[in-house]
Amino acid sequence: MVLLQLMGGAFTDQESPVPFPYRLYEKVEKRKDESKLVFIRDSMKQIYDLYRHGNHSSTTWDPIRTTKFLESVNRQIKELSSCVSINKHTTSSQLSRYYKRLKNCTLSRTGGSAASWELLRKETKHHLDMLDLLGNSL
Repeated sequence: MVLLQLMGGAFTDQESPVPFPYRLYEKVEKRKDESKLVFIRDSMKQIYDLYRHGNHSSTTWDPIRTTKFLESVNRQIKELSSCVSINKHTTSSQLSRYYKRLKNCTLSRTGGSAASWELLRKETKHHLDMLDLLGNSL
């Protein structure tokens, strides 16, 4: 979370066109520990893919900190994968649909503008905060 903060400036006040999936997090909170870990891992994969497959050259982000952020997320995915069955995935497709909509409604529609990347960075922070809370409940 610190690297996400440091790679850019202050977070935007702009609201996301895609509502945050609070209900999905509430459902996951009621699941068994292994299912929570799978959800956290799969969420981290979705976050990683958003940044890894995108062209964020329009941003003014610190490239070294951005790379370190992606390396950190990737390391956490690997560590979480060692705790759960590699073949286990979030049973709900809600998670992937949410991230697909987020990408389409922010990056794809704007052509990857700096403002859309900043909005995505803000949403990522919100997810990381929620995933941290979910992890702390284990």
